[in-house]
Amino acid sequence: MRLGNTPAISRKSYVHPLVLEAYVDGQTLRMYKERAEETLRDAIAGLQPEEAAVLAFLRDRLSREIAEQKKIA
Repeated sequence: MRLGNTPAISRKSYVHPLVLEAYVDGQTLRMYKERAEETLRDAIAGLQPEEAAVLAFLRDRLSREIAEQKKIA
């Protein structure tokens, strides 16, 4: 099927196959979770209780998304 995209549009829209493979394998979520945890571990000491609660919510959500990716893969 021909999309009719120009070369410039094709280049802007290209996603390297390794990026897609990493996503399907759940590697991208794990990587960002690890990076976020490292960064936030240092910053949590100065958080207000409300901020810490939001952080806990986001961490829980990310953990559930990683678990779902593992089920799919």
